Amino acid sequence: MDQEIFKETYGFSVDELNQLMVEKKYRQLRERIDELNEADTAEYLEELPEEKRLLVFRMLPKDKAADVFAFLPPDIQGIIINSITDTELGNI
Repeated sequence: MDQEIFKETYGFSVDELNQLMVEKKYRQLRERIDELNEADTAEYLEELPEEKRLLVFRMLPKDKAADVFAFLPPDIQGIIINSITDTELGNI
C-alpha cells in the first residue's frame, strides 16, 4: 500500500489507523475505515496481524464486509471463514 497516495486520498495514514487500534479507539477506527473503499480496506486488512485483522473485519457493516471479503486473497478468506461465527458468515 502506497502510504503517500493513501494519505492524499483519505486525509489520514495507515499509521494513524494502527495507532487508533493500539489506543483502543475503536469507534474512531471504524469511522475512518468506513471512509475507505472496499479494495483499500481489503489491502489494509491484508497487512494486519491475524488477530487485528479479525477485529477490524468485524467492525465493517455487513454489506461492506461482503464486498471487502471478495477483494481478499483466498488464504485470508479461509482464515476469516474459520474464525467467524455462523451468524457472521451468513451475513457475508
